[in-house]
Amino acid sequence: MTTTTTGTENPVRTYGNWAVPVSPGLFGLGTLGTVLIFVGLAATVLVQLGRGWVWAGVVLVLFLLVIGGIAKKNRAGRNVWQTSTTRVAWWRGKRKRQHLYLAGTVAPVAFGAARLPGLLARSELFLAQSSTGEHFALLSMPSARHYAVVLRCEPEGSQLVDQDTVDTWVALFGRFLADLAHEPGLEACSVTVETAPDPGTRLAAEIHRQIDPSSPALAQAMLREAAATFPSGSASVRAWVTLTFTARRSATVEDETPLRKGRRAKVSKDAQAVLDLTALERGHDPAAGTDDEDLPSMLPAPAAKPKGVRTAREMAEQIGQRLPGLVAQLRGTGAGAVRAMTPTELAETVRVAYDPAAALALEQAHAAGEDSGVTWETAGPMAQVESWGALRHESAASITWAAISPPAGAVQSSVLGRLLAPHPGLSRKRVTFVYRPFDPATAARIADEAVKTANTVATARRGQPGAADTLALSAARQTAAEQAAGAGLVRQAVLVTATVDDPAQLPAAAEAVDQLGGASRLRLRRCYGSQAASFAAALGVGVVLPKHVVMPDVFRNAL
Repeated sequence: MTTTTTGTENPVRTYGNWAVPVSPGLFGLGTLGTVLIFVGLAATVLVQLGRGWVWAGVVLVLFLLVIGGIAKKNRAGRNVWQTSTTRVAWWRGKRKRQHLYLAGTVAPVAFGAARLPGLLARSELFLAQSSTGEHFALLSMPSARHYAVVLRCEPEGSQLVDQDTVDTWVALFGRFLADLAHEPGLEACSVTVETAPDPGTRLAAEIHRQIDPSSPALAQAMLREAAATFPSGSASVRAWVTLTFTARRSATVEDETPLRKGRRAKVSKDAQAVLDLTALERGHDPAAGTDDEDLPSMLPAPAAKPKGVRTAREMAEQIGQRLPGLVAQLRGTGAGAVRAMTPTELAETVRVAYDPAAALALEQAHAAGEDSGVTWETAGPMAQVESWGALRHESAASITWAAISPPAGAVQSSVLGRLLAPHPGLSRKRVTFVYRPFDPATAARIADEAVKTANTVATARRGQPGAADTLALSAARQTAAEQAAGAGLVRQAVLVTATVDDPAQLPAAAEAVDQLGGASRLRLRRCYGSQAASFAAALGVGVVLPKHVVMPDVFRNAL
């Protein structure tokens, strides 16, 4: 992202230079298509020499069909084979009834009463502690070997705030993303902004608590009327930031000695002090060693693990040591008071996302100071039905979109204002921004390759290069210069989920989101055939979709 200013007296800062990665190749086919061209020609020649012209023609036609499917793309930039595999995968999943989910006593789910469906089915939630003593929820996703921590924010908003302050917040957030590239093991960072109707229970509880019985009756009546009427039509805005870490060790990190029978795992001094204190509280002698039952119950006991993969305890210790610094840096970006969510808060957030009707009961329990009783094992829906373009879950229905292209040209910091603001036609809306930073070495290589690719495309034409090619080359050179000067390079995605109480309201909600996307200069495309997975990713709990697909990044980037 590039920052520019316009004017002299009142400079307006704009942002742009987003680039969609382009794979170099002949005739716009990309690297994979170009390789298939040469492989097809070589195979045709070899078959002609060995079997004759007829079989050579058959091989040539087959390769042309494959290459033609790669070359033909729709408006979203997906080729024929990508769209075809999506439809085939959806058809096979529906035939196996994988689009249906039932929980409870009559459900075929054997591992829980109301577990989360889909990509979050095997997830586990632990209680961990940071180096400053703050407890936080640590979400484990064994299918991708990811661990996520969710930070709750209280955004200050841009109203009644000077533009210079807003520009400073944007610059600091950019620096925050750039610094994430230096965080070992960090896989992704997501920012989620959710708007929903405000039930007003917290306001009513606060007013009733503050009312003085000896005050005039008219004043008491006015306060009670305000508590009853103010929440009508109002909306609440919540935001949280999720940091997702991988448990896989990098190639430069030496693996620890695997656990053997009769040998205990090594722990740090701080962790050993906690274990010794626990043993003393239970009346045991710390010098005699600590049994496995003395370990904190929220994290699994050490066990033999796959080579090159950290355990949950190691991840909790590693994240806990770095969390205070990340929280302090995030506070300067306009995020307000930032703190890590507890397991109960995270479970309640996911519970309300799948069942919006439960929000009022949870708010009433909080206002009364009672425990909601929601755990991660009971945060899922009792029923969920996925269709080709929508998702029906519990008491609501949702549609999820994904941005297929960045804004064209330069934009100002308020470009996403309408998309993030509450909308009267949407009961609940979540906008999630996913950032996947490149490490400095990879970022430098990608920036240099982008310059080479743009230069090749600009000089491939005969005569004067086109204006679009010239602009692309200029943008690539500017990106490479900024990256060399210390800027970060991230992959970004935008997911938008609109939730309504009645499935009959889905067409109106879809039209409203399309208008909001256009006002924000984003091209949104409905996630056909993957509504359940996209809904889980848009929750902002650490699901990184590219790590859950069959095709590796190296092949998808080469298309």
